[in-house]
Amino acid sequence: MRQTVLLLLLFCGCLFSDGPIDFVFTWVDGSDPAWAAKKDFYMEKEPPTTKEGISPCRFRNHNELKYALRSINDFAPFVRYIFIVTDDQKPSWLKNHSKVRLVSHKEIFLEKKDLPSFNSSAIESHVHRIAGLSEKYVYCNDDFFLGRRVSPADFFTEDGKIKIFETEREIPSILTKDQSNDSVMRRAWNTSRSLKSVYGDDKRHFFLYHIPYVMRKSLVQKSERMFPRVFEKVSADRFRSANSYRITCCLIQYVGLYSDLAKQCHADYYFFPYQSNIACDRAHMKNILEKKPMFFCVQDEEITEIHEDAEQALTQFFETYFPLPAPWES
Repeated sequence: MRQTVLLLLLFCGCLFSDGPIDFVFTWVDGSDPAWAAKKDFYMEKEPPTTKEGISPCRFRNHNELKYALRSINDFAPFVRYIFIVTDDQKPSWLKNHSKVRLVSHKEIFLEKKDLPSFNSSAIESHVHRIAGLSEKYVYCNDDFFLGRRVSPADFFTEDGKIKIFETEREIPSILTKDQSNDSVMRRAWNTSRSLKSVYGDDKRHFFLYHIPYVMRKSLVQKSERMFPRVFEKVSADRFRSANSYRITCCLIQYVGLYSDLAKQCHADYYFFPYQSNIACDRAHMKNILEKKPMFFCVQDEEITEIHEDAEQALTQFFETYFPLPAPWES
C-alpha cells in the first residue's frame, strides 16, 4: 500500500513538475444591449465576409458558462485558476472569488486596433498572454463540460506533452469547389498548407474534436514565432473570415506533434447539438446522463426560434448533472 502511494505521489509530481494547471474560458453575453450596439456598428462599418461568424447562435447565452465552471469545481479539483476572457463583461451570477479571474480583451491583444473583436478565433489566439497564466493550461469554449472526475493525466502525458484529440475527418490536400466555399474547411486547409510549407507534405492533418484544448504556453509562443503572419491575420479579423486560419484547434497541436511536444490520444466525448426541440434534445440529455462521458459539448445550433419548454429542459438537465452551486456563484 505504501509503495502504491509513493508511486502515485511521484507520478503526480512529474505532472506538476513545471507548475500547476489553469483553465481558460472565452465568454460573451450577446444579450447585453451595449455590446450588441457595438457589434452592429462594426458590422455596418466593416461588413463580415462570411455569415458563419455572425450567427446569433454564437452569441446566445443559456448560462452554459455557469455550469461549465461547476463541472470544473465538481470534477477537476486540481485546477489552480479559472480565467474568463471577456469584452469587459461579467456574468450576473459571478461574485468575487480567489479562484476565478476576469480578463479583458484589452489586457491580452497586442494590437489595440484589432479591438473590439467579435471573432472568437482572434480572441482565443491571445489567451496565452494572460498575466499570471500557468505554463500548462486548458482552453475551453463556454459550451465545453467535464462529465466525470478527471486528473492531470487526462490532459498531459507523464513527460508533460499535451494530449490532442483528432477526429477521423481529414483536412484534404486539395479542395473541391464545395469545400472551397465552406469557410470552416477553407480555414483548416489554409492552416494545413502553412504547416506543410514548413514541415513538408508527408503528414496527414485532421480536424480535432470540439472539446477542451490542452496547451503549453511555451508551445503557443513557439507557434507564434514560427507563424507570425498567421497570428497577425487571425487577430486582425474583427469578424470571422473564410480566408483565415485555425490556430487553437489545429496549428498549435500540429506544431506540438512535429516538435515531439504532443501526443495523439483517444477522446471519450459526446456532442449534443442543441436545437430547442424538446424531443430531440431530451434524447441527447438522456444519453449524456447515462454515459457520463469525460467531455461533452452542448452546442447551440442554427435555429431561428427558441422554445421555452426546451430552454427549461436544458436548464433542468444542467441542474441535474451539476446540482451543487460553485463557491463563486452569488
